[in-house]
Amino acid sequence: MERIKSYIPGFEELSKGGIPKNSNIIVGGAPGSGKTTFSLQIAFENAKREEKKTIVFTTVSEPPFKMIQFLNDFAFFDRSLLNTYVFVKDISTFIQNGQKEELLEFIQKSIQEIRPDIVIIDSFKSLSEVLFDSFSDSKKYIFKLTAMLSVWQITSLFVGEYILEDVERFAEFSITDGIIYLKGTNEPTLQKYYIQILKLRGSDFLKGEQHFEITPEGIVIYLRLRPDVERMAYEIVKEHFEVPELLPILPNGMRKQTATVISGPTGSGKTILMLKLIERYLLADGRHRALFMAFEEFPELLMEYAKRLDIGIEKFVEQKRLKFLFLSPVELDIDKLGYRIQKELDDRLDEYAIAIDSVSSFRYAQRDDIRYREFLWSLMQQLKYGGATMFFTYEVENLFKLENLAPDMKISLIADNAIALRYKEEEGRLQKIVAAVKARGSVISDRIYRFDIIDGQGIKIQID
Repeated sequence: MERIKSYIPGFEELSKGGIPKNSNIIVGGAPGSGKTTFSLQIAFENAKREEKKTIVFTTVSEPPFKMIQFLNDFAFFDRSLLNTYVFVKDISTFIQNGQKEELLEFIQKSIQEIRPDIVIIDSFKSLSEVLFDSFSDSKKYIFKLTAMLSVWQITSLFVGEYILEDVERFAEFSITDGIIYLKGTNEPTLQKYYIQILKLRGSDFLKGEQHFEITPEGIVIYLRLRPDVERMAYEIVKEHFEVPELLPILPNGMRKQTATVISGPTGSGKTILMLKLIERYLLADGRHRALFMAFEEFPELLMEYAKRLDIGIEKFVEQKRLKFLFLSPVELDIDKLGYRIQKELDDRLDEYAIAIDSVSSFRYAQRDDIRYREFLWSLMQQLKYGGATMFFTYEVENLFKLENLAPDMKISLIADNAIALRYKEEEGRLQKIVAAVKARGSVISDRIYRFDIIDGQGIKIQID
């Protein structure tokens, strides 16, 4: 099936190729959800990239000059394309005067003159609400309009302030070929936007809501991670890399292409241990690279810690084999995080180690433990099947007890390897303790060891 590309990042993947050509699509949502931006971004991107023409028919909801004024700050907007490839025509007078047939004639005449590839009617709901008193009359008229657009082989976007309940109430939903629904959440501190395809005749598409942002570039969609593990081929890698500092608990080193969780209470040394693992991974092979995602400490502080503890990662940063990214967990969306991680990597995932410090930092920022767990599982599977090696830290509340990792979240099931840190009280002082809980495909010690972090020397492990 031939498609009209949107050139909106993420939408081609969401719609499995774009909008089916010559289809009639409703773009619905509440006020301020991004409907008009979505539609006009498609119009201007198609004008710039493929010289496709679009007519934008505006109704009583928004005058043309106001619409153009609000587009000025978007990178996709190009004023020189107006009246050459993007034509804006006001049809509010026809609607206010109830001139149904005259409106159809005006639309057809405009199409004959311009010969557009795309037609946008904004707001289509205003047209159907104001012009008609009955469902049957509205349905007949919309059928005539869509039939006319189909004859001209035009792809049309009908923009309207619809809510989900309107799907059963308005005639246009039964006639049109597709429904794209946009919405914003009503959170008092941070509003998030979501897009969902409800219907797309003749085409498959990704189901469910997908997070998007309205940026200076326009709309950017961050698709949820969906690793198709049934189709993925996973080959168990037996190659290990040495970690001399952990030799007592991991005598054979650590197997590549596995996920390792380092758990422990605050201040127990989780981040320092992960920096050491990254250093050893990069030393093992000159082709190895690493991405360190930090949510609690600035990269400059991490570099300073490493330098003081004789963890030699500075040279890898200079060689561009190690990259630090610092993100705030407060306004973080997990789908955007997944998008960001994948964007930072390339096709040679088997050469990468990805470190996340820490996954507990953004758990409570999500307000949804189910989505949080699904995201962690999807991220680990996506990276693991791609051949990457993963490390992530998780903070536990109990200072002294060697407890399960977030038993309500089943975090331990995600990891292949688990290293647990905790404290014990010894003669009125806190002493750090470390143990290897599991290591799939590797030998581990069943002993508990003292874990010291010594300034100028680094990590020291000895039998407790």
